[in-house]
Amino acid sequence: MLYRVQVIPRIRKRRVTRKGEIGRTPYGLQVIESCLACPLVKERIFCDLPGPVLAKLDEISSSATYPKDAILFVEGQEPNPYELTAEALEPLQANFIPRDTFLLFLQEHGEAALRVAEMLARTYHVTLAEVRYLGLSASTAEKLARFLLGLPATQVQSNGQMRTSVTLTHREIAEMIGASRETVTRLFTTFERERLLEVHGSTLIITNRAGLEKLVEG
Repeated sequence: MLYRVQVIPRIRKRRVTRKGEIGRTPYGLQVIESCLACPLVKERIFCDLPGPVLAKLDEISSSATYPKDAILFVEGQEPNPYELTAEALEPLQANFIPRDTFLLFLQEHGEAALRVAEMLARTYHVTLAEVRYLGLSASTAEKLARFLLGLPATQVQSNGQMRTSVTLTHREIAEMIGASRETVTRLFTTFERERLLEVHGSTLIITNRAGLEKLVEG
């Protein structure tokens, strides 16, 4: 469990969007006012629901934007005492729906309830994968290799190289894999020297996927 009470005041930076408002937030995000007109790739949990169902979802939800490091909610906070603390790792837009309203929405729309069941199943498998690489990895190098191999690709080239975007700092990656920031920084340098990857700002290119997989298998 995380206890970040000392940084709760950051939530004051939250900006709530209003219907009809157009433009970008101070955090560089494009405000998405409706699921029906969303320009993002349709790969999210409710993206392929019928139009009337999406319209109902818009009706019961409220949107807010947050800067990096903002606290979305805190463990034990009312009104739904939370079991965890959620902190934004990068600027984001989040939708909030009251619990009772959402449960009623799921009862009325079986398609949406099915999507939630699928999401819970994926979360379960992702959690198992995290336990594997945190608890069963023999070394920090293996943990970092597993983390890098699990990143979503933004582009895969014909030669097998994978390009992805990483906005996390070395400290944040270290916290995720249970290591120190210094160790993660040293390993990135080692991986670059061994030509396993290249780092160009927030862009990371896995140049030798087989080499990283060998670390995991080893």
